[in-house]
Amino acid sequence: MSEKFETTDNNLPDLWFDDYISNTYEYMGNLTGQGNSYIVLDKLNKRKYILKQLKRFDENIYVTLKDMKINGVPQIYEIYHLDSDGEDSLVIIEEYIKGVTLTSYIEENDVTEEKLVSIIIKLTDILDKLHNLKPPVIHRDIKPDNIILSDIGKTYLIDFNISRNYTGIKSKDTVIMGTAGFAAPEQFGFGESDARTDIYGLGATVKYIIDRCEIKSERLTKLVEKSTKLSPDDRFQNVDELRKTVLNNLNFVNKDKDIQDSQKANISNSRADKLNIKSYALPGFRKKNPFHMLVAVFVYAFLIYCTVTYKLGDYMSDNKAFELNVNRIGYSLALFLVFLFSCNYLNWQNKIKWLENQSGIKRIAGVIIIDIFIILITALIVSILIVVA
Repeated sequence: MSEKFETTDNNLPDLWFDDYISNTYEYMGNLTGQGNSYIVLDKLNKRKYILKQLKRFDENIYVTLKDMKINGVPQIYEIYHLDSDGEDSLVIIEEYIKGVTLTSYIEENDVTEEKLVSIIIKLTDILDKLHNLKPPVIHRDIKPDNIILSDIGKTYLIDFNISRNYTGIKSKDTVIMGTAGFAAPEQFGFGESDARTDIYGLGATVKYIIDRCEIKSERLTKLVEKSTKLSPDDRFQNVDELRKTVLNNLNFVNKDKDIQDSQKANISNSRADKLNIKSYALPGFRKKNPFHMLVAVFVYAFLIYCTVTYKLGDYMSDNKAFELNVNRIGYSLALFLVFLFSCNYLNWQNKIKWLENQSGIKRIAGVIIIDIFIILITALIVSILIVVA
């Protein structure tokens, strides 16, 4: 496998006039295909590193990556501010990965479905760690050029130049960034980037490889279709969901140890989910979000209030207390079931076949129809009980 990094320019970049950089690192060449990125040799320990000079940056992203040391992300060793002609730039010293970009790899090798699945699983493992940081780190530029396959079989996600922390309080991204063909719609001012933005980029990358390598795979085609929906709500909602979809549909024996480990973890997690009492937590308490929990308390209090105070019209029979209690219990139970179903408690909605594959307005309409059906069935049962009594 040929190396990704090559010396392309023998002229020293301007930043080598900085005393600290020139005294610490020896310039070895430009990083192929990327401006302001260089291969350097540490003069003290004689190790190769990648040096990047960023004019536009979010320093918090690199501080987080430096502190967390995420497997599959080049380790960052040093962050250095450089003042050049009154303009502040950020210098990053990061791990040198010997390997090739995914773009170069598919130009020189036949990529099988099995190999592509291996790459997808490894990328989801990386993204899962990034998205579960506090706050989450959204890469926002997933594409073949930013994926490195190392000579020792590891997969790396590189180039966090336009990455950002997800806050959940912005209506849309303030700066439009991303690579055409791989960037999600929300990166062009249609919403705030979140984990589903990276899912779109991953889906677009898979499509690029499928098309270039002429891979015939119905399951991967479906994966791409769901990952690259225009609306984030119609995509996989997190990379764990995407990864489980891939792992649960594997129909070949994969020799890749990382995939075998992911399969075992997926099976273990599935068993744990079934046994974990948290999976049965009521809506509002599943993610332990304080605001959601507060709203849920009011909702459940309202349902209890309905149970003890509900009364509809005058009751004609002598057994008025019985009729009243049946109505209160029946209709309160109906409201509770409607609430649980609308919140997709225990994934109830997806257990209805014709609703499982619907999205957007069609799915909402389907949920409303079933909610009405629950109320009507309850009314019928209540009426029968009263008549029989």
